[in-house]
Amino acid sequence: GIYYEDITFRGILFDSSYLCGGLFIVDSARIRINNCFFLHFATEGIKVQSGHETFISNCFLGQHSTVGGDKGERQFSGTAIELSSNDNAITDVAIFSAAIGITVRGQANMITGVHCYNKATVMEDPIQVHVTNGFFLGDANIVLKSIKGKIYGLNIVNNMFSGNPNNNVPIVALDGKFSNIDQVVIDRNNVIGMRLRSTIGKLNVDVVESEKPVYGVVSFFVEQ
Repeated sequence: GIYYEDITFRGILFDSSYLCGGLFIVDSARIRINNCFFLHFATEGIKVQSGHETFISNCFLGQHSTVGGDKGERQFSGTAIELSSNDNAITDVAIFSAAIGITVRGQANMITGVHCYNKATVMEDPIQVHVTNGFFLGDANIVLKSIKGKIYGLNIVNNMFSGNPNNNVPIVALDGKFSNIDQVVIDRNNVIGMRLRSTIGKLNVDVVESEKPVYGVVSFFVEQ
């Protein structure tokens, strides 16, 4: 059920002193987190569990206070934002240090205008997720993680990626096997120093390459 409604957090510094997470939103609806700063979190900067319609905007999140290029980057831990909930939006947010930038475990979530330093955005079995107008810096990419092997209604479009060409990191990577794929679009992204990938995946389409049509799942990555 829903136990908390119509709450706004604005202009707050959440300093966890490496002891705990920053803000835990549970069983809530219509929550706004605006113009806040999350620092020194041990687990998650913001964690949203159950409920729906938590809007996170104009926030800065970092486990460590750094402006990038930190020598201890590989030892960073924690997740800046975890969405284990539906119908949420993350807009105009900068994530400057953590092991993982954003983890998405719910449906119908929107991520727009997010700036990630060196961080992966991890989506588990994404269903109706929209990632657009983001800037992924320092080999930051998007990882699609298979739990039940399903992707449905995923758009990753109009983003910018920048990395080290020596690392050859793909802008989108798969963690596990997906067998149930429908309406996936990864397109119109621009890349400097990373591996550009584009894909369109649909379920039960007709593929005609011979005299007889072939029915089944079509999903492919195009290396560019």
